[in-house]
Amino acid sequence: MADPIADNLVTSLARPSANVTGTTFLAPKLVAKRLQLLRDAIPKLSRVAALWHPHAYGARTMDGIVRDIEEGVRIFGMTLQLAPVADPDGLDDAFSAIVKERVDAFILLPSPMLFGQHKRIVAFAANNRLPAMYQSREFVDAGGLMSYGANLNDLMQLSASCG
Repeated sequence: MADPIADNLVTSLARPSANVTGTTFLAPKLVAKRLQLLRDAIPKLSRVAALWHPHAYGARTMDGIVRDIEEGVRIFGMTLQLAPVADPDGLDDAFSAIVKERVDAFILLPSPMLFGQHKRIVAFAANNRLPAMYQSREFVDAGGLMSYGANLNDLMQLSASCG
């Protein structure tokens, strides 16, 4: 689950007031931090693309992620190109759009579908000499530049032990 509060599953993480057990990686809360780290690594960063899967999570979570990235680029004085991807077959069109816009770097917004394509996405970044920020270590392990986020293996192990 990305953000159980924004998706109206619980009222708070400390006191969910519902019979819910699980983990979260709070994707919307990390988007601005990822953008900041990317800018710190590339000080002259001015044009950034965001590769995203618009229906990866609930509408409120996705709206929050987009708001956070738009606010981040505004604060840092950058321009943003959103490159939506509905399914793996749409990746080539999104890649073409990113290259056409001549962005300085791209950031991957959280998505299980895009995570499943991590090797392909990292290869695109390397082939086009585009610095990229990812949400998990698996992208870096596949050759990506940098990531910032929860350790997904730890979350899966924690989830398995909650039962």
